[in-house]
Amino acid sequence: MSKLPEYIKMRADELLEAFGKGSHKPGSGSAAAFNGLECSVLLLTVIKLTLKQKAYIESHDALNEIKAKINKTIYPTLIELFQTDAEEFHKVITLRNKKKNHKKNIIKLDLQRRIEIESKLIEAIKNATRIPIQIANLCIELAQYALQVYDIGWKAVRGDTGVAISNALSALAGCNYIISLNLLSVQGDDLDAMLMETDLQRLNSEYTKLNSNAYSKFNHLSTELETKYNFQYFLKEKQVDKEEYRKLQDTDIEKLANQILNELWDKKNKLWKIKIPTKEINVINTKKVLENMGFQLFTEETLGVTDYEHHEIGGIMNRELKVVLTSSLHKPVVQNFTAAHELGHVLLHTDNILFRDVPLNGEIRRTPKELKERQADLFAVYFLMPKKQVIKGFFEIFGKDLIKKEEILQYDHDNRSFQKDLKYYSGIIASLTFYNGVPFEKSMSQIFNVSKEAMAIRLIELGLIVE
Repeated sequence: MSKLPEYIKMRADELLEAFGKGSHKPGSGSAAAFNGLECSVLLLTVIKLTLKQKAYIESHDALNEIKAKINKTIYPTLIELFQTDAEEFHKVITLRNKKKNHKKNIIKLDLQRRIEIESKLIEAIKNATRIPIQIANLCIELAQYALQVYDIGWKAVRGDTGVAISNALSALAGCNYIISLNLLSVQGDDLDAMLMETDLQRLNSEYTKLNSNAYSKFNHLSTELETKYNFQYFLKEKQVDKEEYRKLQDTDIEKLANQILNELWDKKNKLWKIKIPTKEINVINTKKVLENMGFQLFTEETLGVTDYEHHEIGGIMNRELKVVLTSSLHKPVVQNFTAAHELGHVLLHTDNILFRDVPLNGEIRRTPKELKERQADLFAVYFLMPKKQVIKGFFEIFGKDLIKKEEILQYDHDNRSFQKDLKYYSGIIASLTFYNGVPFEKSMSQIFNVSKEAMAIRLIELGLIVE
């Protein structure tokens, strides 16, 4: 028998031509093995990309184990089976051709010769059937790994993982077809055939379970897409028409901020791919809302200064370019407020370009503002420091509904002589990390990721700090 070429070393176009030329070599078993190989390399790609992501550090150990298993065992075994299947099935075809030729000369053949040919053919079929069983077992492992990687791997490359899952299941289903067809040529009372038929039942059962699991992943992804589009449609519907902003009351802006926060909370399981929020306060995420409105959020070292007061420009919203920029010259808490301020512009106003100017110390300006700027500031306040969550957080930390100024005096360590108003004392409470001898991990301003000044004003507005 002439030696077959090493098909796996062929160029892709040559291999496809070999599969499609109408021959049995390479055949369906090799095609199933190739599907498994595709699954392997796609999983290795996803694992490699995920290992570069710091956000997935908890998955690294499990992914490295899968990577080692594929590289050391599964991939090299499938390479070998790819070639072996072609060789073993070539033996089957050769014996079938002999049997066919001998049938034409049946009178000339003695009984012993016919039995010998039939026996060799049956053994060859059984040997050839063991190959797809091995391939199927490896592809069960691959499918299980692929489903695991889909859950713990980088969400941005789930397309690759999805194709890997499909390849593994396709290979498994294909092997089950091959095994079933081959066993039709073997008598049911053959001991080897009986064992292989038992294997087939197990393989079919595994395929059903794995396919169901895979469908649930796809269904979840489809639901995620539907949820995201519904959220985006919701945000689009909430955008204010050109001149309608003039009619807005402060309560309207607060209602809008709360509606968005409620939507984020209701849809958190689909809008967040990792680190799904477990508390309502954790859905306060300006970037998430901007992204769902088609905007990108970037931080630049400087955005320049205003012409009139020479204040550093803290943020820019460009509707045409779909970007929001913040300046890294300011503290992260100021950048956070600025981003929410620009989100307010996106929702409340139709201008193509708007910017927020901020004093270099990052403090909230006390001068009268244009209506649009005031509204954007209000939106940022209501979105970043929602009434319900601030009151709840205040009670959880301080154990009371309000604090009077006289109770704060003991925490004032500034001995300078100047007029200390309620905002000053509220600022002390906003930045405290202990109260009545009890320490806590974060201050109110840190919990809500805003400046001490912004939180101080909010606490007074909500009646949490009083004279």
